Amino acid sequence: MSLRPAISPEALADLTAAAPARLVTKRDAEPTLADAWTWTASDQTCTVTTEKGETVSLTLVDGAVRTAEAVRCSCLLSPRCLHVLAVLARLPLTDASDAASAEVSAEQTPAAEALDVEEMPLTLEIARAAESAWQTAADLLASGAAGCNSLREVALLRAVHAGRAAGAHRMASACARLVQWTRDLRADSPTFDLGGLTADLGEALHCACEIAAAHRRGVAIDGAFLGTARRRYQEIGHLRLHGVFSEAVVTKSGYAGATTYLTDGEGHLYTRSDVAPGGALRAVGAYDASAAIGDAVLSHCQLARAGLFLSGATASRDGRLGSGANVRAVRAQRQSTWDDAALAPLWARPLREQLARMTAADGLPPEVRSAGWDLAFVHGTLRGLAANAVWLSASSQGGEPEVALRLVAAAQHPSLRHRDNLLALGGLTGTPVRLVGRIRLAEPRSLELLAVGPAQATSDAPLVLPAELGGRACVAWDRIRATAAHHADTVESTVRPPGPFAALERRIERASLGGTATLRPESSGEVLHEAVALDALLMPGSASVLRDLLAAATQASRRFTGTRDVPAPAVFALAWLRAFLQLRGAQRAFAASMWM
Repeated sequence: MSLRPAISPEALADLTAAAPARLVTKRDAEPTLADAWTWTASDQTCTVTTEKGETVSLTLVDGAVRTAEAVRCSCLLSPRCLHVLAVLARLPLTDASDAASAEVSAEQTPAAEALDVEEMPLTLEIARAAESAWQTAADLLASGAAGCNSLREVALLRAVHAGRAAGAHRMASACARLVQWTRDLRADSPTFDLGGLTADLGEALHCACEIAAAHRRGVAIDGAFLGTARRRYQEIGHLRLHGVFSEAVVTKSGYAGATTYLTDGEGHLYTRSDVAPGGALRAVGAYDASAAIGDAVLSHCQLARAGLFLSGATASRDGRLGSGANVRAVRAQRQSTWDDAALAPLWARPLREQLARMTAADGLPPEVRSAGWDLAFVHGTLRGLAANAVWLSASSQGGEPEVALRLVAAAQHPSLRHRDNLLALGGLTGTPVRLVGRIRLAEPRSLELLAVGPAQATSDAPLVLPAELGGRACVAWDRIRATAAHHADTVESTVRPPGPFAALERRIERASLGGTATLRPESSGEVLHEAVALDALLMPGSASVLRDLLAAATQASRRFTGTRDVPAPAVFALAWLRAFLQLRGAQRAFAASMWM
């Protein structure tokens, strides 16, 4: 098991709140103190020994610390000691379902439509949890994440616990991620991402605001704003599936594995995943590990190329296949190939139509997106290496003109073969191929290459793959034979000018990091100049929210002594949230229009 077990938010909040403030401040000054200590773990306990011999003992239930009483130290101040605080700072939070899982996208199918989230009545408990989360997130925004210490983190942990207990899981998950972002920021961790912090702060405020608004109006809330703790699987009967490809999963949150995509022959996708705590090496091994679907003995490598008959099949609303005791699976005698009629609908859609579908799904909550929502199935001709990518002339479909696409590596881990296979494809200039890639909406005409195969399965094709690969290479694992790399004739500059929303995005991100202090009255002239520039670009909505954001940060009363009162956190949070939602929608529409 992992040497660092998870801890429940309520236990972490109780222990941190009970510690003396001077020790909390000392721990904040050195958040990685416990990394140098000796960690030893078993199924039921975890012990951490300091360099001076003190021992922190953690009692585990289902692999996690559940209560404050489960933490003890051998020193006299236990558990209100620096040793305990230092260890707690390095423990991840438990997730809502108490089960290890990663966020891997999946595609919804008609058979799973009955599992869509519907409107749900609001309880007083949910409304109170939303009010607590709103106030906590608003206070964090007013001071900025850079000023978030462990005592402010306690309020976030209370919001996480209250949200989970009430059933507002989407809001609670956003608050839990905020805890991790603020920890990474204090520790000066290279994994900290300002964009991620801003997105999760906006997510927490948006969910809390929608729940509070529905409660005030006395109406039901869209269940998508509540989310779910566990995926629910429903029996969908018999399925005839065909393997499409597998991709490696390596997340920043410490999960890794493999996900295999299958289709039912009507253009709908299902997924089967093996994702658990681990690094890139776990993803390497997952390809040949059992996919554990029904009673069929198949690895992900085999499942990606197999025909499969399922009876008693179960699936979640996002298309993930279950592996219940009643699921029966029989493998077809022949491999599935991309030339099969059952897989043809995937490549039949024009690229512009695929992009429109992806753009629409990008605005949905992650838990209701469909499997393959961000995938593109493309025919094209390789044009060689240029600007750290392989260029592809995508074939016209549905009367569309050809478009040049950049194929980039989906991951940079040296233990996976993304980069090596890209270099090999760069040496096959002029070769017609079919491929599966993930659309990078923020980077026009860029695809993360996931799987590739020859356009025609003939023996004289330049791209020849071993017979056992079924006419496709999953680029994370399968090796493509390398030849001399050819560079593309025309190279597009990789240095792109900032987008039209750069000023608004900068103000929003700076506010999430530094709070209202980043929008002082003396900066009004500069901010108003940026708003005028947005007006000149015919973007009045973005200009308006930028002016409102400045007004909310600077409109504050003065005392008789001349000092300014701090703006009300809730007022500033509401203006910031409007600006965040306006920016997100405008960027999505702009990126979609520029992508082709």
